[in-house]
Amino acid sequence: MPGLTAYAGFYEICSPKKGEFVFISAASGAVGQLVGQFAKLLGCYVVGSAGSKDKVCLLSECLWLLVFFLF
Repeated sequence: MPGLTAYAGFYEICSPKKGEFVFISAASGAVGQLVGQFAKLLGCYVVGSAGSKDKVCLLSECLWLLVFFLF
């Protein structure tokens, strides 16, 4: 279900173009990680938010996203 949710939300509802900025709230969640990868594959600039430093490390080191830490 996270894959279908990410796909439908990104491609059907959001439908960004190459070079646009995409902000992902809760980027370390199941849907957020997939949306981040879809956006990067499309050529978008991806920025996400995460709730802990461990999640920020996961996203920035493994998925190469620009991530903000929220308290």
